[in-house]
Amino acid sequence: MTNEIDTCNHGAVPEGLKALPRWLCWRYEERGGKPTKVPYDARSGRKASSTDPSTWTDFDTALAASHAYDGIGIVLGDGLAGVDLDNSVDENGNLKPWAQQLVSRLDSYTEFSPSGRGVKVFLRGSLKRTGNRRDLGDGHIEVYSADRYFTVTGHHLAGTPKAVQDREAALDELHLELFPPQEDPPATRPAEPLDLSDRDLLDRMFASSNADRIRRLWEGDIAGYPSHSEADAALCAHLAFWTGGDRDRMDRLFRQSGLCREKWTGRADYRTRTISKALEGLTDIYSPPAALDVSGVDISGIVGSPRAEKQTVDDPGLVPTELLRVPGFISEVMDYTLRTAPYPNPVLAFTGALCLQGFLAGRKVRDGANNRTNLYLLALADSGTGKDHPRKVNQRILLEVGLRDCVGDAYASGEGIEDRLYAQPSMLFQTDEIDRVMIAMKEGKEQRFEGIMQMLMKMYTSSDGVYPMRVKAGKEHRVIDQPSLCILGTAVPSHYYEALSEKMLTNGFFARMLVMEAGPRGPGQEPVPLDLPESVIEAARWWANFRPGTGNLQKWHPIPRVVEYTPAAREALVQFRTAADREYNNAQADGDTVAMAIWARAAQKARRLALIYACSENHECPRISEDAVRWATALVMHQTRRMLFMAYGHVADNPFHAECLKVIEKLRNAPDHELDHSTLLKRMKMDARSFRELIDTLLERGDIGVRHVPTAGRTGTYYHLAPGAEREKPGEKQR
Repeated sequence: MTNEIDTCNHGAVPEGLKALPRWLCWRYEERGGKPTKVPYDARSGRKASSTDPSTWTDFDTALAASHAYDGIGIVLGDGLAGVDLDNSVDENGNLKPWAQQLVSRLDSYTEFSPSGRGVKVFLRGSLKRTGNRRDLGDGHIEVYSADRYFTVTGHHLAGTPKAVQDREAALDELHLELFPPQEDPPATRPAEPLDLSDRDLLDRMFASSNADRIRRLWEGDIAGYPSHSEADAALCAHLAFWTGGDRDRMDRLFRQSGLCREKWTGRADYRTRTISKALEGLTDIYSPPAALDVSGVDISGIVGSPRAEKQTVDDPGLVPTELLRVPGFISEVMDYTLRTAPYPNPVLAFTGALCLQGFLAGRKVRDGANNRTNLYLLALADSGTGKDHPRKVNQRILLEVGLRDCVGDAYASGEGIEDRLYAQPSMLFQTDEIDRVMIAMKEGKEQRFEGIMQMLMKMYTSSDGVYPMRVKAGKEHRVIDQPSLCILGTAVPSHYYEALSEKMLTNGFFARMLVMEAGPRGPGQEPVPLDLPESVIEAARWWANFRPGTGNLQKWHPIPRVVEYTPAAREALVQFRTAADREYNNAQADGDTVAMAIWARAAQKARRLALIYACSENHECPRISEDAVRWATALVMHQTRRMLFMAYGHVADNPFHAECLKVIEKLRNAPDHELDHSTLLKRMKMDARSFRELIDTLLERGDIGVRHVPTAGRTGTYYHLAPGAEREKPGEKQR
């Protein structure tokens, strides 16, 4: 389908689109030396506007008039959104891999564009921010939900739904990934009144905490923004704040900026729309939403009032025991693991069962936003805690149901992971001492370890589409359809966090994991050899035999069952996503790239966990309930905070910084957070001169304090953790 489409296949146009009174005609006209699709009113023959409803009509009228034009189109808005994938079709009429992944992810009515070289996806949803165009590979993507029209050809893309689907969540998540928020207005309102002259107000704005970003926008610098319109919106957000929402003053000040151009002065609709959206954002920022109560876990600290300039990261502690229970299969596997373990540990048993359920449902179910069940779980436990027992239970269950070949225990290279998934598109890797691999990545001793990290990150986000494999000489190009990789890793806590590097924290590798800490070893018991519960075997076998899709391609191209949300569950997810987005924006304002990376994945993790909960609760007829969402969001919220707290306390910018963190950690773990000079020196295992340099630095920075106690002999020196001392964040350089 690479030839131009000159007629509308009106019979294939979804009835839901035909029913909308938002239709117009269009024809090619040359503008700036390029052909442009200019919209026309099908009734009057005059030019139409995507912002003027009086120039739109019904489908039949537009179709009847189309013989005088090059085609028909529909105006987006009122809940109708569109995604345009330009230059996404190859010379054979097939979608390019990057486009196939996006089309599968959105999973709504899709058709070829008039040129035949691209496709358009129509879906139900609306965008809450601007940011619309971005280059992707050898094509580009545009996303709109208002004030634009899309051509309609009716040439349906086979394999996609024939009706427009409700994809609000998928649209929001895709838009956030493509166009992450670029700016965040100042966190607190000015203390003085706003009755200042324009010049005085600008002076105050340029002296604020966001002065550098504001000044660049003011001077017309749009570097780092997807489009000029996105930069306009960012500057208007600042102007909305500093003017107190005065529309006329916002317009007047914008005209003085370097961003002002003909589009701003000549198009009242664009100017009004940009200012209105900035004012809407002003309300969102300064009206604290109600606290979200998740099964008794209060997260009001996340969705509450605006933050101070720098965040503090309190320790939420180990995961609450009430979050270690999921009804159905996961709890049954967990209970069996606890009964048969020499040293039963609830966290280890829960982590193993959770990962097993995620693997079993891989490539077989998805939610309405195309989220899958592949998880990267890491259980941290000291030696002798029993880290291997949950792995053995999982292996026994999978052997019983004929899935032994889907289990791996190590990965030597990124290419090796890719080859294993080509042979078995759904895999469970159970790896002990994963920190050894991470140390090798951190130290960069061998390039293959860097390849492992890159491959793991790619596979995590490729589960909902087609992954193109590397090209081998003399071999045809191969792809992996919807790869599902689950990882159950174990490590010693101190070794793991010390193995992390700042790169791993900020590039998304750490953010993709859900890290669970087992705590101290529990009391031992005499292990009793028990047969696997019949209900566990029955459920696991059901998943092993479940083949979504049709024909002989079920293994290679499954069509996962869609697990729907209840209305209450959907609303709870929206609230949580809003909370996570706000925390991301706060981290961005602070320049905290570690927190940005972790909060960016929080909503996605919650959706995956809620889907797994539903599969565990009822494997034959899963449905995502409000209980599933509240459990998932509570677990993600707690573990995100814990992961940030631990990362800030262990990951160093340089060797000297690492030693400083060790001193702080040893004082934190000491009785009353205090140790005498000789004891601390011995525990640091370093020479006295280097130790003195560390102590002097920490004293000057205010991280520790010193206490001198006179004795009969010489004066005793004691070091203690300074009250209220925060953990220094990776990336914050020593001053």
